[in-house]
Amino acid sequence: MPVVSFSATPTTLIESEGTVLTFQFILDAAPPAGGVTVTVNGDLVSNLNALDLFAIEVSGGEFPVGDFLFSGFDFTITSQNATISVPIFDDDDTDPDFNGLRNVTYTLQDSPNYTVDANASNVTITFADDPSLVPDPDPDPDPGTGNVIEGTGQSDRLEGTNASDEIRGQGGRDTLLGLGGTDTLLGGGGRDNLNGGDGRDLLFGEGGKDRINGGGGRDTLYGGGGADIISGQGGRDIFVLEQRPGRDTFRDFNDRQDRLGLSNGLSFENLTIVDQGRNTLIRVGGNALAILRGIEANAITEADFVDV
Repeated sequence: MPVVSFSATPTTLIESEGTVLTFQFILDAAPPAGGVTVTVNGDLVSNLNALDLFAIEVSGGEFPVGDFLFSGFDFTITSQNATISVPIFDDDDTDPDFNGLRNVTYTLQDSPNYTVDANASNVTITFADDPSLVPDPDPDPDPGTGNVIEGTGQSDRLEGTNASDEIRGQGGRDTLLGLGGTDTLLGGGGRDNLNGGDGRDLLFGEGGKDRINGGGGRDTLYGGGGADIISGQGGRDIFVLEQRPGRDTFRDFNDRQDRLGLSNGLSFENLTIVDQGRNTLIRVGGNALAILRGIEANAITEADFVDV
């Protein structure tokens, strides 16, 4: 039975800017023949009417089917990674249910046909008419000092606390879960899965082909060596570009919200940024650093970069 992780980016949609919402589904293994059908429900009736349903784009699955109340949908996933992208609907302020500022929490529902990833099962999306209505985020509270949690040379599952933990995978195919707090996760060698959870986390895949998910909060994400798959999963994240073996895939980089980190002397002038199909490729000379999924090259400017 597949384990399904669910996320969405960005977590704030601005009607005046035509923000595009992307729901993301990741399975821990390839889906069975015919795919796996998942159900997502929102906690506000008719919330799907706030999205431009005539402009839906789907990757890795069949066209989603809305429920009777337009509160949720069914989606048949036919690939290990699947997305649904849809812009916010410009209602000219004629819909009283979505004028001003509204929050909707979308939750992946339990099913006998799949297992819901407990660490990636719901996301809250803010709908706003214009940016002036969006409140400034609260500062991160001090969660206190946590633990240093170390794995072995085997395949470990290491789980942090709600304090600020340092979790080290070492060798093996590990799963690292930060939970709350300002955590540091280090995958070590092997093909690892890292999930920062809530809080402002620092994630290092290190060696191997890793899957790195920031979780909630403003996270900084390093793939390390290997062709890594990196997702911010909400918050204003930094996706770090590194000159190491392996080309990383940034699955949910959100222009104007997230940033691209320049490490180890990289500069914007060093980079070549080009379209590759519906994605953007960033390289230095002949060395491909990263693919940005669903982003056009002309959207990436020097303002998207920060030194790390």
